Amino acid sequence: MKRKSYCLFCALLLTHVAFSQQLRFGVKGGLNYTKYRLKNVVGPDYLLGFHAGVVARYSFDSNNFWNIQPELLYSTKGSTDKYGVTTQGSRTTYKYRLNYLDLPILAKIDIEGLTFEAGPQFGYLVSFNDTNDNALFQRPVRRDYNSLQFGYVAGVGYEMPAGVSLTLRYSSDINSIYKGGGAHNTMFQAQLGYLFPARQ
Repeated sequence: MKRKSYCLFCALLLTHVAFSQQLRFGVKGGLNYTKYRLKNVVGPDYLLGFHAGVVARYSFDSNNFWNIQPELLYSTKGSTDKYGVTTQGSRTTYKYRLNYLDLPILAKIDIEGLTFEAGPQFGYLVSFNDTNDNALFQRPVRRDYNSLQFGYVAGVGYEMPAGVSLTLRYSSDINSIYKGGGAHNTMFQAQLGYLFPARQ
């Protein structure tokens, strides 16, 4: 009985060590370049934003070739409209800003530092703001927006052995920003990340 208990303890210890060596955590941040995608409409234009958050990565082999990587990111999105008319009759640039908590869950492969990633992304609308003062335009309120977003992500990058990485990524939402439909978030991202060393 004691021998079986000792063997079980050793097996659990080895499993814990192996799991710890394959699981890593990190941080990342960077720039967003976003716009609304409208069907059969040219424009609006891109808006510059940012993102920042935390990363977890689990490697399925010792070479880190196959990985799964969930992330939790605070991400600013939105768009600009350069063709609006103000109450004074002059043209101006309106900015529509949406702030999300994004949860991408990525399948990721690493080929000697060159990385490819893709997967679904879930988003939760934290807050919004727009600068449109056109009297003919009814400014949206919270109930006009879909709080939850579902989309996809794809990207390429390079990761150094020390854990520093640079990634270029594209993402788009499948469901509309508004409950009435018609507009979707699209986004390009440039990301700088760092993975902490695995536990020994």
